[in-house]
Amino acid sequence: VPKKMGGDDSAPQPVELLLAALLGCTQATAVYVGRNMNPRLIIDRIEFDNMEAYRDERGALLLEQPSDNIMDGGFPNVPARLLRVGGTVRVHFKGKQGS
Repeated sequence: VPKKMGGDDSAPQPVELLLAALLGCTQATAVYVGRNMNPRLIIDRIEFDNMEAYRDERGALLLEQPSDNIMDGGFPNVPARLLRVGGTVRVHFKGKQGS
């Protein structure tokens, strides 16, 4: 748990584990698709650079923020989820097989 939430920051946060799982799944899917193409694409390696996830900390920490809209109870509806994931993915191929 992060220090600002009362933890000692000694282990990965759930969002970090989620990103690791997403990247692993992306890599496995790319290899699978490449093997099933005709001609078959052989992937040498996949590089993930500058991968980032964005979430509004108010939702993640369940912090209430004043809102001008009285209809929503005076507080914004901030989701406790990832809002955006981005980065650069480079796929390096060994070559093609078959025709």
